[in-house]
Amino acid sequence: MSMTGPTPVLGVTWNPHELERAELDRLPEWRVLEAAGERSPVWDRVDALAALARHISPDLLDALPALRLVHLPNHGVDGLERPDIVRRLRDRGVQVAAAAQAGPPIAEFVMMCLVALTRRLALTHAAMILQGGDRSAGLRRQRMDGAWGGELQNSHLVVLGYGTIGREVARRASAFGMRVTAVKRRPLGDLRDEPIDACLPSGQIEVALEQADHLVVCVPLSRETERLLDARRLRLLPRGACLVNVARGRVIDERAAFQLVADGHLGGAAFDVWANDEGADGLQPDPAWQHLNVLATPHYAASTREARVRSIRFIADNVQRFRAGATLRNPVELGTR
Repeated sequence: MSMTGPTPVLGVTWNPHELERAELDRLPEWRVLEAAGERSPVWDRVDALAALARHISPDLLDALPALRLVHLPNHGVDGLERPDIVRRLRDRGVQVAAAAQAGPPIAEFVMMCLVALTRRLALTHAAMILQGGDRSAGLRRQRMDGAWGGELQNSHLVVLGYGTIGREVARRASAFGMRVTAVKRRPLGDLRDEPIDACLPSGQIEVALEQADHLVVCVPLSRETERLLDARRLRLLPRGACLVNVARGRVIDERAAFQLVADGHLGGAAFDVWANDEGADGLQPDPAWQHLNVLATPHYAASTREARVRSIRFIADNVQRFRAGATLRNPVELGTR
């Protein structure tokens, strides 16, 4: 969409780092938007908004009369799937896009977790600290019984959700010599250019779980995926399987997963996302995190400097495309999940 008249403005709802500012400066004008009660005349020129989903409110949208594009800097769009937001965006013809540039660091995080869990890294490290090398709780003598874990090579990884992140996970898992099965709502027919060995429809999730040595969860949060992995389905995983969740906390029954680790059914679990990680009180410590084969991190898998710079560069490029009337990259259709 070409613009004439006053210079259009990209509104930003956070205070950018200097590295982000360098990318934003490629645009004619951008501004950090303060609270709606402090709006200034520049708000009338905001045609594009770069914002985290939780920053977007009906009041903010109503205060931006020229808005035609909302651009998220991350992958998840579930925070926008609120009726009052979707209705306003649709009624005004506002387009939505997501940068989705954090696939590489998230995939690296997943592989780090799989290696740490399968090799019992935290348990072995603790034993070294407390009891010393060869005397580490008899672990060396028990290694043939699996006390020191096993290998990823030749194991079967199921990737639940095969979008940008799932594909990056599959690439790295394939390089580790793992056999990879993706579970996708609309399975792929041609796998020749894909880093996976099989692709199953979501209706066959239980078949996939029963065959998995390890499970990585990458699905977006939706009505269909909320609590998709309940206690019954988690028990379908073979004994010793490891679980990594980089999707949304509400996709999995966390308590059931922790209990299966404590009972020895699951070999380990890594969580970077939590059911209550955006609650008013923040993420509160949980005794379950103290288990030596549970890895708990504060939603940081995507949070590298490189990924953030890529995201802002992507947004700046997409805003330029939007203003030129070109096709948006990574468009999002709300209300379809």
